[in-house]
Amino acid sequence: MTFQVPENGRDISLAYLLLRSTLGINIFTHGVVRILSGPEHFASVLGQAFHATPLPEWLVVWFGYSLPWIEAVIGIFVLFGLLTRFFLAAGALLILVLTIGAGLRQDWEITGLQLIYAAVYAMLLAFSSANHYSIDSWYERITTAPCLSGCPCENRLSHRTVTRSTSMVPITVGRKNTKLPLVKLHTEGAINGGRKVTIE
Repeated sequence: MTFQVPENGRDISLAYLLLRSTLGINIFTHGVVRILSGPEHFASVLGQAFHATPLPEWLVVWFGYSLPWIEAVIGIFVLFGLLTRFFLAAGALLILVLTIGAGLRQDWEITGLQLIYAAVYAMLLAFSSANHYSIDSWYERITTAPCLSGCPCENRLSHRTVTRSTSMVPITVGRKNTKLPLVKLHTEGAINGGRKVTIE
């Protein structure tokens, strides 16, 4: 697979990169700032905020300790476009959980803000085909690029030399040494010490 972005698709790919990067930085800084300021403080504040909800305090506090680390991990992976689809889905699920919590608190301003995050996650997932400027896309290009001879290969590093030869050889079938008409063989490349042969 070659990396070719159509002229009319480059702007879409660039827009996708900017939106994905902005979301990644946003979520990553959320987590990092809370980690640096002390997760225990954030967990304590969160536990007090949910005191009047049906959720048990121990669960809210445990979630408060975990949330900054979850946000930091999701943010950094989304920022650089690594395992993008998985972490976009994980981020969308996290927003769903946060929306449930805000709804239990009847904090409709926060639920409206989280709806914007949910829309951005959904948009990035829906248009993931435009995720050309990412580590995922770079890794896919170097692992699925075609051979020099035009044949697809699993690992380009396994190719040492590429040659092409054509010969006419008889084919022997069964124990009676029945010979079929000459067939043309094409030998292409040296792959891991062997040769790839196709019959026409």
